[in-house]
Amino acid sequence: MNSTAQLEAVPVSSAAGDMHLLGEVASWKRISIPAEYDRLNQQRYITITANVQGEDPGSVFKKVNRIISNTTLPKGSRLLLRGQPELLTQTLGSLQFGLLIAIVVIFLLMTVFFQSFRVAAIALSVIPAVIAGALFLLFITGNTMNIQSYMGAIMAIGVAIANVVLFVTNANRDVAPEMLLQQLISALRKAACVLSMTSLAMIAGMTPMALGMGEGATKRRHSV
Repeated sequence: MNSTAQLEAVPVSSAAGDMHLLGEVASWKRISIPAEYDRLNQQRYITITANVQGEDPGSVFKKVNRIISNTTLPKGSRLLLRGQPELLTQTLGSLQFGLLIAIVVIFLLMTVFFQSFRVAAIALSVIPAVIAGALFLLFITGNTMNIQSYMGAIMAIGVAIANVVLFVTNANRDVAPEMLLQQLISALRKAACVLSMTSLAMIAGMTPMALGMGEGATKRRHSV
């Protein structure tokens, strides 16, 4: 069929067996209707998708949430973020919880190792400095607090605590109460030399990843 006349000439039969043409028993008009309805739990919905370019997804999600909060919806309607926003929120929440658990576990292990809550608390005092340094470097490099950043922060905290353990262990071995001030400074300087080696090894190993060099570097710099 390629015309409305052909459509109206379609034969139809009634229950009594009478034959008629479609144009004799029905009228028609041209209208516009949705080509497809999507439903979720018997509720109709419209999906809006977009690709993010030039910005990290976290910043885009914040802007989208800000727009949604300032939008007045018709009665009975609602907006839902699905896909990556939900996954990003869950992932970052898990990383924050994991960082907190790591700090608590490290504190308990160091308390057992040194047999002192005071030494363990002093050792954990380096954690705010590590986090502040990580945030400062992210700020000056223009990077975001993403999955890689959280993993790097957790690892940096672990290395800092390991350095504290090495320092205190070597200091306890070499320092004696009857030492003179000059001898005490020399012993502490010797313990600090051990830390410099482990710190330099970590810096040399992690610098390529921190700078985003090599294959897949863009994903590491801008991933969520």
